[in-house]
Amino acid sequence: ELPFHQVLGVPSQRTKWQSFVEKRVMTTCQLCPGACGLSVRTIDGFPVSVSGNPLHPINSGKLCPKGLATLQTYYHPARIQGPQIKRGSQFEPIPWADALNLIGEELDKIRKEGQPQKVVLMHQGLTGLTYHLAKKFTTLYGTPHFIGLDGNEGVNLANAYTLGSYQ
Repeated sequence: ELPFHQVLGVPSQRTKWQSFVEKRVMTTCQLCPGACGLSVRTIDGFPVSVSGNPLHPINSGKLCPKGLATLQTYYHPARIQGPQIKRGSQFEPIPWADALNLIGEELDKIRKEGQPQKVVLMHQGLTGLTYHLAKKFTTLYGTPHFIGLDGNEGVNLANAYTLGSYQ
């Protein structure tokens, strides 16, 4: 395998050096609500380096330690890369279609029981269209529990719901 693939721990389909497809992808960091601009260098679709996007209005090319460590998070061997289901004491990967079906079935069951208030949608840093879609979902579903995790609000509400106290 090529050294590039050994370092990243991803399988290689190539056994010798060839011309790789290299490009820069502009995106935003999702590790905090700041949404700083990132410039991600990719080779054959695999991210290999991250730097700040100098044209982004939030961070002007600078990154915090979280942003700089994005690739370590992305390639960490313990990172959950898809939906999982708990069977006994173990979690097992399942296909996205199965996970979405399970969620849909459970939401349908709760609603048919006439208890939509059992569903809580907790979020952190949702903005724009995503915020409005999530809020609309909770309204149409019938639950009043649309909780933002800004500051300590989420922790306080979680304590109140589970322990009966804001402290």
